[in-house]
Amino acid sequence: MRVIIDPGHGGDAPNGRSTPYGARGPGGTLERDVVLQLSQMVAAELGGAAQLTRYGNAENPSLTARAEQARRAGASVFVSLHANHGGPGARGTETWIHDRADRKSETLAAHIQRSLIGAGCADGGIGRGALGVLSPERHAGGTAACLVEVDYLSDPYAERRLGDPRELGTYARAIAQGIRAYGQYDNWFTDADAVGVYHRVSDTNVRSTKPAAHAVVTELRGWSGTSPWRHLQKATVCDRLDHLIDHWDFSQLGTPLCGPASFFTCWAMRDPVAFARHASEMYRTGSAGIGASYRVTAGSSLLAQDYAAANTSSGNRMPPQADWMLMGAIRSSEDDVFVWDGSRAGGTLNVAANLAGLTFPEEIVRWFNATGLYRNVTNRMGTGAGALSSKGYPAASALEPGNGKDIVCLVQGNAFRNLDAGNSGWPLSEFPSHYVVLLGKPLHQNARPSPEGSPIQITHERREQQPDGTVLTLPLLPHDSVSFKCWSYGEIKRDCYSPSMSEFAYNYYGAIIAEMT
Repeated sequence: MRVIIDPGHGGDAPNGRSTPYGARGPGGTLERDVVLQLSQMVAAELGGAAQLTRYGNAENPSLTARAEQARRAGASVFVSLHANHGGPGARGTETWIHDRADRKSETLAAHIQRSLIGAGCADGGIGRGALGVLSPERHAGGTAACLVEVDYLSDPYAERRLGDPRELGTYARAIAQGIRAYGQYDNWFTDADAVGVYHRVSDTNVRSTKPAAHAVVTELRGWSGTSPWRHLQKATVCDRLDHLIDHWDFSQLGTPLCGPASFFTCWAMRDPVAFARHASEMYRTGSAGIGASYRVTAGSSLLAQDYAAANTSSGNRMPPQADWMLMGAIRSSEDDVFVWDGSRAGGTLNVAANLAGLTFPEEIVRWFNATGLYRNVTNRMGTGAGALSSKGYPAASALEPGNGKDIVCLVQGNAFRNLDAGNSGWPLSEFPSHYVVLLGKPLHQNARPSPEGSPIQITHERREQQPDGTVLTLPLLPHDSVSFKCWSYGEIKRDCYSPSMSEFAYNYYGAIIAEMT
């Protein structure tokens, strides 16, 4: 992995939109000096994997020249380092990506931001903007690029920290750790026309090819018939299907359709042609098969639903049109009493929508079996809401995705950090609320550090001096925490965790294991 670290600003004269000095602290500290020293420390932490866009203050490369250096070097990662300026009281680390950034840049920014927060920085969030140095057309395809404002140099306390080599070293180690964590992500989750985005590269057990699946979508684009989905746009649906074939990031957004989302994520990855044919037939007719044994038929209320109106009035945004169509159809096809009509998102108090979106484990088992891909599908969750109970860590520790093995787990989503289940819609924390696709073996973090990229990094007591002179002692996370990697809400979550073994055991409800022939 080749890394370019860009110390912002430099020199004594402007060069295009790159100013020489940048922000200036109340004590006279210049941004150009702070970020040069910080960049040198980050490069030292990364060893031979990194080079800088400038090595001194004699030059101020233009924004185009900085990006062009990364392009020429074939950089996998480009990180531009800065120190911010703002009004009184403005503090915190901010990481920025271009407003047209791809998922790689988003992931890089998330890892760096999380690592800096773990090092004691205040969280200023991740932002998007039309930042010239990050402009995608200036970088090679596949380059992950972000800009880090490590803190507000305009704040006296932050200026003192940024001027302290020991504190600056803490920032540097955190940034380097974030970059390394992204590198592990990028190596672990590689497309390579194998299984792709969320399994190990060695998992190549697929039953059809992506080019053949794209051909099915191309055929649908040329279809001139009238779809029963009166409020969906064919071009929009096809664009999304092409994306899903390549990326497998099925999105449930604000709906409680995590069960269908988990199933379609696995199916689209394993057999993209069968998935594309199902989607094409569903759009053309409102009904489509999964294998030879199972028929999905969208309900009349779902077909008639005004997607655009539902998307703007539900309180939670709806998934993309293709995802909404496929998940909604399979959900409404299973429902007898509470029928999913696509008009409402989950929401804490929207009981009807949550009940209509509820998926029981036996339904996911039925869908997996119907594909004809799996020689064995085992339900270790139970059947029906009344029979579901927490299963404990030993049951989870025996799970590990492998070549041709897909694992869907059921958890109480709100109990796990960084799962981003948000308000899953189930007011009772004791109730299982969320399906995820497991991506790695659950790990008991006992008497050893967590893997890089996990938020469970602190293994000793940490103290931090505040601007008013007081010293805070930050509490330790329990050593018996449990961390795991999964797919959830359309994204790869590398660092979900429960802060204690007992909390994990109480909120883990088992798995469905689907093993291919």
